[in-house]
Amino acid sequence: MFGIFNKKKQTDKVKAAIETANAVACDFSDLIASGSIEPTLIYDVSALPHAKDLIEKSCKLWILACPDVSQRQSWKVVLPMLSQFQEGVGSIPLGLDVSTLVNQGLPPQELARKITSLKMPSAELLERVHAEEHALLSWVTHAVDRCA
Repeated sequence: MFGIFNKKKQTDKVKAAIETANAVACDFSDLIASGSIEPTLIYDVSALPHAKDLIEKSCKLWILACPDVSQRQSWKVVLPMLSQFQEGVGSIPLGLDVSTLVNQGLPPQELARKITSLKMPSAELLERVHAEEHALLSWVTHAVDRCA
């Protein structure tokens, strides 16, 4: 008899965890969809709506629990972008956003000045970002394809 109550309690806990994971994952995907995150730049983790590890765990749980195939597929693009958020970057993103520079229609001298004033990431940071991106992409690809 007590086993029935424990199962009900566990089911409620699982549902609550999935709902929380969905909320956290949605906050992250909303940030990515907002257009304020450029795919060529590296941002400080303080720009994230929640702690990076919470976002990663929540997104992974949501991907596994998500009933919508097309939503799961979209996470193949969204989840790897979490790698663009790193500790210690600071308030100015690192990297070169060519599309923004070119679309401003600046004279060549002004464009050159802007480019030379950009903060570029170190080789070590780029390696870390690429390793995280690869790990996240591998995980999400495997998870989504397995759930299909």
